[in-house]
Amino acid sequence: MPPQKQNLYDRAGIRDVAEFYRTKFVSDEVLDARYFKALDRFDIRFARTIWIYDNVRAGSTVLELGCGAGMLALLKRKGITLTGVDLSNECARAASRNGYDRTFAAELSRLPFPDASFGLVVNNQVMEHVENLDAVLSIPRENHHLVVCGARRGLRGSRLTDLGVVPYAQMPDLFGCADLMVHASDGEGLPLAVQEGVASGLPVALLWDEGYVGWISPDAVVACGSLADVEAAVRRLVASAEARAALSARARAWAEHKWSWNETVAQYEGVYREALSNQEEALRKTA
Repeated sequence: MPPQKQNLYDRAGIRDVAEFYRTKFVSDEVLDARYFKALDRFDIRFARTIWIYDNVRAGSTVLELGCGAGMLALLKRKGITLTGVDLSNECARAASRNGYDRTFAAELSRLPFPDASFGLVVNNQVMEHVENLDAVLSIPRENHHLVVCGARRGLRGSRLTDLGVVPYAQMPDLFGCADLMVHASDGEGLPLAVQEGVASGLPVALLWDEGYVGWISPDAVVACGSLADVEAAVRRLVASAEARAALSARARAWAEHKWSWNETVAQYEGVYREALSNQEEALRKTA
C-alpha cells in the first residue's frame, strides 16, 4: 500500500497545528473595545475590523471563525453579541479577555452550534489557511523554481523559496520578478492578488470557479477546472515562453479595458451590501 501523501502541515514539519497558530496569533495586546483609540481607525492592522464595524447592524449576533486574539472586539461598542472560535485554546482565551461574549476552541469543520445560530458569520483572514498548496508543492520542479508567499509557513525544499508574508508595497517587485502565478485555492472569492497579477501582465493559472465570471474573463487566465488541470497548466506554461507571453498579452488587454481599482472596490461593496440586505430581510421575517 503506497504511503499517504503528506499534507501542508506535515511538509512544513508542523506536528501540533493548534500550537502553530497559538504562536502566530496570540499576543498580550489589549484589543478590548474600551481601549480602542480614534487614531486606530487609520492603522492598517484594523482595516478589516473597521470595515466590518461600519457595516454590521447594531445589536447583531456575530460569530468569528478563527478569532485569534480578538481583532473584532471593537464590535462590542455597537452592542454586538460576539462569539469567537479558534483552533487554539490560548487564542480563544485571549479573545475572551478582550471582550468576546463567548469563545470556543474547536475545528471549523466541527462547530459546536446548531444551524442558523448567528445573524452574521465573519471569516477574516482564515481561508488563506484552507488552500490547495500541497497540490502545488507536489508538482515536480525539474524546470522551475517555486516561490511561495502569503503566510508564515517555514517551508523548505529543493527549488523552493518561502518568502512568508510579503509587505504590500513590495508586491509590484514580486510580480515583476515572476514568470507565472499559480493560484489553486478555492472558497475565498477571487483574490485581489490574482486581479493585481493579471493587471500587471503576469500569466496566471487559476483554479476556476463559475462565480469568477462576473469579476474576470476566463480568457485572461488559464481557467483550470481541477487541481490536475492546474498541474497540466503549470507544466505547459513552464515549458513555453511563447505561451506565457501570449497569456500575458491577453491579461494586459483585459485589464486595460475592463479592470480598475474603483470597479473592484465597488463590486466588493455590492457583494457585502447584498449580504447585509439579505440578513436584514431574514431578521424582519423572524421578528
